[in-house]
Amino acid sequence: MATGKRKRNARSRSSKPRFPYTTAPKLLRKFLQEVPKRPKPPRLDFSLIQTWGMRDSNARTIIRVAKDLGLIDGSGVPTQHYGDFMKDGTGPTALAARINDVYSELFAASTEPYRDSNESLKNFFNIHSGGSERVIQLQVQTFMALCEYADFSTVAPSAGLTPASAPRTPAPATSGQANPQIQISLHIHLPETKSRSEYEDIIKDIAKYIYGK
Repeated sequence: MATGKRKRNARSRSSKPRFPYTTAPKLLRKFLQEVPKRPKPPRLDFSLIQTWGMRDSNARTIIRVAKDLGLIDGSGVPTQHYGDFMKDGTGPTALAARINDVYSELFAASTEPYRDSNESLKNFFNIHSGGSERVIQLQVQTFMALCEYADFSTVAPSAGLTPASAPRTPAPATSGQANPQIQISLHIHLPETKSRSEYEDIIKDIAKYIYGK
């Protein structure tokens, strides 16, 4: 048992993180403060943000987050999303739209994930992402830092995703049906301490029990 658990934990640590993260969440907050105040640059790179007072080498990872959010392209050139975030008044809403899109799975699982506790967010990232425990926590801190500068009050959920809390209406029975349709929802509550691979093993066991394969 102990050997199997160690193997599953090793797989979780070796899997690639799926969500943006910076190793300098505090500097990310400073970056988000500075963007609306500065002229739109021809290219965003570490040399530029150093002139903004972010000289720590960890600030390089902020560029990665900006790319993942679509604020800049692969060459560091600011996109239309960057310009939208710069706009006075509507910038926070534009950032919220990008967050909603990049973290669509999180917004499908929680109505207001930006209000969730650190432990709840850590549980989500542990299930849906990868990396070491430190990297998981950095993904959580990055998400929380981004949300501090976003306004979600007028942002609709991403298309094609249904929030977990939304009620589902079963399809009405047709006249040719002898029996009414029955819809069953299965809710599973698992400990937050489990790793992603352990959750996957549990779900596979449940599927095998239900479907017999």
